[in-house]
Amino acid sequence: VINNNEPKRITTFRTIPFIQKSLIIHWSIPFHLVFIELYNKIYYLAVIQNIYNRSTIINKMINSLDRCQHINELFNETFIKMHILRRIKYYHLPCQRYSSNLSCFYDDIYMCLCYDYKQQRLANCFEFNHNMKFD
Repeated sequence: VINNNEPKRITTFRTIPFIQKSLIIHWSIPFHLVFIELYNKIYYLAVIQNIYNRSTIINKMINSLDRCQHINELFNETFIKMHILRRIKYYHLPCQRYSSNLSCFYDDIYMCLCYDYKQQRLANCFEFNHNMKFD
């Protein structure tokens, strides 16, 4: 959120050929988060920029620790079947359990970021439309 405005989601599409190992994106719109989506709902958290700096150059090598796991990979089936209001209050547990190995995870409604706050690891979740239409 920039200047207390509603969050905006802006998307760009890029195809990376198999022989290519890097990608350059020039972006002039203020942002705080960058996710990379591969295939269908396989997300990687590429950039967290707490304070937007428009003149910065960001170089990022994506690795397996950047992948946002679905809650099916983090919780058992009984937990997943719970109503979202009962379930979400436990969303800090994967951040604590997997500590520095988990930067983000998601369910059908929310994307959650793991972060450190006063000696503990917590989840910050926000609504995330996984079924956007890109016409």
